[in-house]
Amino acid sequence: MDIKQMLMEEHRLRQGTQHDYDTSLPSPQDNIDPTEIAIYIAQLSGELADMSRKARLDVIAYFLEMVREEARKTARRGRPVTEIRAQLAR
Repeated sequence: MDIKQMLMEEHRLRQGTQHDYDTSLPSPQDNIDPTEIAIYIAQLSGELADMSRKARLDVIAYFLEMVREEARKTARRGRPVTEIRAQLAR
């Protein structure tokens, strides 16, 4: 199961809770790869930035682009650039 599927499953399981945000932190036993998370954040924030731009929410789009660039930088520190580009292209 990849990180996106894990996060979607976790979100699905938590929909029945009283609040709509996660109050827990992942434990070291969760084996979450920070590079995988950074890649996912880069993909997601890029998509949200595109949506924001289309809706003329320029300030939000700008901040989401900043998030995407920071996530890409973080991912590059953990993996070779060619591997990251291949995953971001999916």
